[in-house]
This record gives sequence, C-alpha cells and structure tokens, in this order.
Amino acid sequence: MNKIVVGLILSFVLVGCSNLGTTRAVNGNIVQNIEDPNDFGSIAYVDYYDVDTLRAIEKNKAELAFEEPDYSKIPVNGYLLAHVKAPTIESADTKWWKTVVVDEAGNVLAKKQGSASVASYETTNGITVWKNSMLVVLPEVQPPFNVYIVSDLLNKRWGYKVLGKN
Repeated sequence: MNKIVVGLILSFVLVGCSNLGTTRAVNGNIVQNIEDPNDFGSIAYVDYYDVDTLRAIEKNKAELAFEEPDYSKIPVNGYLLAHVKAPTIESADTKWWKTVVVDEAGNVLAKKQGSASVASYETTNGITVWKNSMLVVLPEVQPPFNVYIVSDLLNKRWGYKVLGKN
C-alpha cells in the first residue's frame, strides 16, 4: 500500500514539474511551451518583440531623454530574445546553443548559432545558476510560429509557439 501512495505522490510531483503547455507574456506577446526535455539542470525560453512593441519602447526611451525616437534601428520583422539558464558557466555559453524558427507548415525560416560569450550568474538560496541570452532578428513571419532552442552540448531541445498579442 505504501508503494502505491509513494508512486501516486511521485507521479503528481513529476507531472506538476513539467512546463509543457504553460504560457508566458512579455509586453503583451504570448509564448507557449510546446516541447520541454524536463532537464531540471537547464532551461531555455524565448521572449518575442514585435515591431509595434519595439516602436513603443523606443518612443518611451526617447521621451525620457527629451529626444526624438530613432526607429531606424528596429528590425523590420521584430526579434526574439532566446534565454538559457544552465548549471555551469560553460553550459550557459551561447556557442553551444542554436535557435531555429519554424513556420506553422514546418518550414525552417531561420537558424542562428550562438557565439562564444561569458554567462552571468544568479544565486538563490545558495544555488548558483548561469544565464545567457542571444538576440535573433526575425525573418518575415507573423504569429503563430514555432521557435526551438537546441543545446548542442546537452543534446536537448526546448520548443515554443509564439502566439503574439491577445
């Protein structure tokens, strides 16, 4: 009987730890987790910045500095920020990570291999996690589309569906 109870509790804990299907919103843009390797040592996620959001950010920045906004530096199709958190400084180096943008039909629209960079860290409750980000300028694509972050070092992949604004 105890084995059954322990098994049920363990099942609930493991199911509760999965990020699959969860959504995040950054600046009103919704991103849903569609693939998660359940690697408890590492995590990857994306933030989507559409052109309208980037224009609003630039306008606010310019107003704060009493300047005119410079929209010329905003990528035509927006961009993604791919974030990684890993247990070691080496595994958080973006040279080991790549981002793949795929449309709804499964066509690969863009790939970006990260370049060597030094990760930063955060320590919470005595546990240190190394983190890094890379910017991916988007090709011509509108939500919904999928983004995969692949770790060549860990041989694992995280997947996200960019849904855009509500």
